[in-house]
Amino acid sequence: MNAQEIIQFIEDHPECTNIAILYSGNVGRYSGAESMCRRLMQEYMTFDLKMIPGISASTEFLTKLGIPEKDVLVESVHGRDVRLIPLIKTHRYVLVFLGEGDTVTETAKKLMEYGMNLVRITVGLRLSYPEEEIRVGSPREFVEQPVTGLAIALFENPEAKAEPKSFGIPDEEFIRGKVPMTKR
Repeated sequence: MNAQEIIQFIEDHPECTNIAILYSGNVGRYSGAESMCRRLMQEYMTFDLKMIPGISASTEFLTKLGIPEKDVLVESVHGRDVRLIPLIKTHRYVLVFLGEGDTVTETAKKLMEYGMNLVRITVGLRLSYPEEEIRVGSPREFVEQPVTGLAIALFENPEAKAEPKSFGIPDEEFIRGKVPMTKR
């Protein structure tokens, strides 16, 4: 059901006074729950809305790997077009919620094209289920063994270089004497 169908159902059933709408995943990150709450608040200010989060896949995955969430850039390609290579190039850890397609293999191919062969890829499949699988490998290994289904992936780049915080050439690089100059 999409948001409009849910709202229509609520409108069609005024006898329902306690309604629960369930979303999978983390309600605070890349979830339809956020936009649904906003929409319900705009259209029906009388609702008492409460979001109850579960344990997110990112928290569970990073905890298993022993990596603090504060050190990780989190992105989602589930239904979104995101350029991952620049993010992986400039961040030590990039955690990606994957979509239905094989984003890991495509990203691994691009990593190899850009000479980023030292990036370590860790993929979590079916987390918290009995058939949970965590795969670790190089870009080449993920090109040769594609990932299928919804998954979460961590790209670890030991050679990450942060983007400069400003633009331009530092003022001290210029020899200018007493001539005024527009600063960096």
